[in-house]
Amino acid sequence: MQLSHQRLIRVALVCLVLLTVAISLTISLIKPVPPSGLPAIRLTSDAESLPDFSAYPAGPERKQMFADYLAPLVQQTNQHVLNVRQAALGLIAREEPLSLPERRWLLRLCEIYRVNAPCQPSEQLQQELERRINAVPVALALAQGAKESGWGTSRFAQQGNNIFGHWCFQQGCGLVPLNRQAGADHEVAVFDAPLLAVAAYVRNINSHKAYRQVRMQRAQHGLDAHVMVQGLSKYSERGQVYVEEVSFMLKQNQSWLELEPIIPEP
Repeated sequence: MQLSHQRLIRVALVCLVLLTVAISLTISLIKPVPPSGLPAIRLTSDAESLPDFSAYPAGPERKQMFADYLAPLVQQTNQHVLNVRQAALGLIAREEPLSLPERRWLLRLCEIYRVNAPCQPSEQLQQELERRINAVPVALALAQGAKESGWGTSRFAQQGNNIFGHWCFQQGCGLVPLNRQAGADHEVAVFDAPLLAVAAYVRNINSHKAYRQVRMQRAQHGLDAHVMVQGLSKYSERGQVYVEEVSFMLKQNQSWLELEPIIPEP
């Protein structure tokens, strides 16, 4: 009778372990779902490869194909960012207390956008989010994307969907530059889809401390690519020379300025 009791205990323990494992696996497979009525903070995309732009003749045709491909991705990303902006400002302006899921969504938003202000409804948070969660001029994104990726033909663009030269700093996180200096540990990030590279670029402009001046210029002058580019000296090790090169590309492609989104009132 004692042996039977011990077996029952062992069976119960095994069942408990299996149940715990099953629950853990189920939880790990569930993607985070935003509260009802609130958009996902991060864009998602199915895996996709950047077109082979080297198949087009170098010059106007290749440049046009690159711009025609990238512009809709920038516009899609901008629209998503504006949806998130509108939802966040709506929560802050609302008189009713936030639900627990809404508070968690807002906290996650502050984390992703590196907000230093207390992440609770206030005029201070509203002003901070208005500066950070906003669109990036399509023309500026096209110029930087073309500059960083060689109009979509670079090794990093073709092998890793990396259009904007993003680095990462964990071993195996991306592609190792062939000319990386001894002792350097950076790699060039790999993205599952070009849209995710665009989303990372916009988020970088909107959140990194190096681009605070860019955000301040946007807050003062709106989506003016010619003004905002002046704050990008820290985007490249080449500093002001890089800014001048991107500015020149903007002047050479004035038609890109017609692609800007309309920013809704909060």
